[in-house]
Amino acid sequence: ASPAHYQAINDVKQALNAHLKAVASSGVRLVSKSFQESLPAVVVAYRQFADATRVTEVTQRNGIAHPGYAPNDVKVSGE
Repeated sequence: ASPAHYQAINDVKQALNAHLKAVASSGVRLVSKSFQESLPAVVVAYRQFADATRVTEVTQRNGIAHPGYAPNDVKVSGE
């Protein structure tokens, strides 16, 4: 594929991600959680939801680059 095609696909991907984040955050009540120590995102997901499979939700909502290192303060769904 040509560089122009790659750029077009990348632009669409970024726009889609931004749109999905906006839609997801508008309909979900978020709460802030603070932990005394930095925990892996999977531990945060399990502590909040009793469901470690929601680790992707925690990492995406908080812009976590590596799920092994979550910040002490995170935003999670308040369900």
